[in-house]
Amino acid sequence: MEHYENFYCLRGRYNLWASKDGSDSGRQFTPGDYGAVPHNTTHTFQITDPFTELVGVISPGGFEDLFYFLGSANVSSKTQAPYVPNSNATTPGGDPSIITTLETFDVHAQLMYAPPMTFDVNGTTDSTAVWHNGDNELAEDDSTPFFVAKDYGPKYLSGDAKSGYIVTQPFITSVQSAGNFTEGTFTLSKPASNSSAVSWNLPGHTALEVVDGVVYVKVEGFAETILLAIGDVVFVPAGTSFSFWGGAAFSKALYVGQGNDTLDSRIMKEAKSWNSPIWPA
Repeated sequence: MEHYENFYCLRGRYNLWASKDGSDSGRQFTPGDYGAVPHNTTHTFQITDPFTELVGVISPGGFEDLFYFLGSANVSSKTQAPYVPNSNATTPGGDPSIITTLETFDVHAQLMYAPPMTFDVNGTTDSTAVWHNGDNELAEDDSTPFFVAKDYGPKYLSGDAKSGYIVTQPFITSVQSAGNFTEGTFTLSKPASNSSAVSWNLPGHTALEVVDGVVYVKVEGFAETILLAIGDVVFVPAGTSFSFWGGAAFSKALYVGQGNDTLDSRIMKEAKSWNSPIWPA
């Protein structure tokens, strides 16, 4: 497949498997966990909690057409139940017409692939793998699948008590995306009331989704300051000035940047390596 898929668990639980070049590995995901599925990687996922929400960032654009197609088969309910209890909404199969249709969306069935279903107590299919029990490293190239457990990836600290601290946790940098995009999280402290937020203007698009707390955003062209709560998203087009800051004692946002000169890359230039998901006490 041509697309690079990124899986971030916002709530609930799911399993994700990735298989490439003889390496076959799976992880059990809980909120805050991340998985990278580069181009031409056999993969599948299984939702294990009915109230699950995952954020999928897919490059290049256009893959969303698949979900519009799949959405036409959504279950309808007079009571607004989000799913049918005690039933499987979908089942795997090898219907030739379905396989042909999916290929138009860059989905190529691998009917012989059987993901390993035995997970250990650490939530991995490989007892030697590091997950929620140690440091998770990003891939060294743009073709290797990898996983990052919540708060177990690389971390960088910037800012101060007055302007507000930022702990940046990158999932994808220009190295893993071949310069196409970046993704990760910002954890924000609340700045002092008399401080001024840094203004940013980037050559590529930027998006933020609030994961915890609240985040204030000021965007060029809008007179008012926007307050984003959990689940809210702001999209800032390329070449548009904006600023953002934490509005609660603890706030966290998922970020996505286009290209390699992105919000996180600029912030990390002034940051130092850090060993905690939270700023100094």
